[in-house]
Amino acid sequence: MTNVFLHGLGQNASSWDPIIESDPETLAIKLYDYLTSDKPAYEAIKTGFFDRLDRLEAPFNLCGLSLGGILALSYALRSPQGIEKLVLLATPIAIPHWIM
Repeated sequence: MTNVFLHGLGQNASSWDPIIESDPETLAIKLYDYLTSDKPAYEAIKTGFFDRLDRLEAPFNLCGLSLGGILALSYALRSPQGIEKLVLLATPIAIPHWIM
């Protein structure tokens, strides 16, 4: 089963390197790769991230830190059947307005 890790706003996917090196079933998604000039940052990242997860073989485990936790929770609410386990770390209960 695939383990998917999502970094926070102040990190990048390499933050998860020690975990990825120890588990070949682990994927760290580079959230900033989904930024586009035609959408607000959060919406662009969310759209790209959702599309990426929709292509994964389900079920999978999903772990998000901060912004990654917001995205993980959003995806879990949208597609709960695809997630085996959900882990949220330092995830705010509301999206800060400046991210939007």
